[in-house]
Amino acid sequence: MEEDFKYASHFKRTERQQQSLLGACMGKILASSFTETHPLDWKVLRKNRNIPILSSDKKNDPIYLSISHSQDQVLVAVSTKYNIGIDIEIMKPTRDIGRIIGMITPHISETLPKTMDELYVIWTQFESYYKVSGYAQLPALPRHINSHISSLVTKNNQISHIFWGSKKEHAHISLCLSTCSI
Repeated sequence: MEEDFKYASHFKRTERQQQSLLGACMGKILASSFTETHPLDWKVLRKNRNIPILSSDKKNDPIYLSISHSQDQVLVAVSTKYNIGIDIEIMKPTRDIGRIIGMITPHISETLPKTMDELYVIWTQFESYYKVSGYAQLPALPRHINSHISSLVTKNNQISHIFWGSKKEHAHISLCLSTCSI
């Protein structure tokens, strides 16, 4: 749809534009598969803090959407109940690690990562949390290298965010669900 092309045009590289469009299409197909609608019935809206939501005139409730792409991988997550953020990063030996550390260091409250795996875990957690919340201030997050579920708890002992992380070969993936309304 026209708005999908308009959003994808903010990416400089053609490959990233195509991945953005593919992610939007995949989200619409997922939404239609469990709502008995057609993929073209869905639109990707980016309103509140630029967080994408799938909306349809044929359904009252929106579907939360998150898209991530790294190299030739595209990940899409949808949820009918919780705002969701997903991030995938493929480890590359040529990546500018100093730039990544500089990007996330002002936002983490723990010490710097000691290994490349830790760096990628923190980076994907940062990105998935940012996609859910729209906030760059990352709360103290546990660092998990293997598949693991963890959560953030508010001062009132309420779970505010649930994280899942995984490493597969040279890819790190983090998913964040917000249990708070947006």
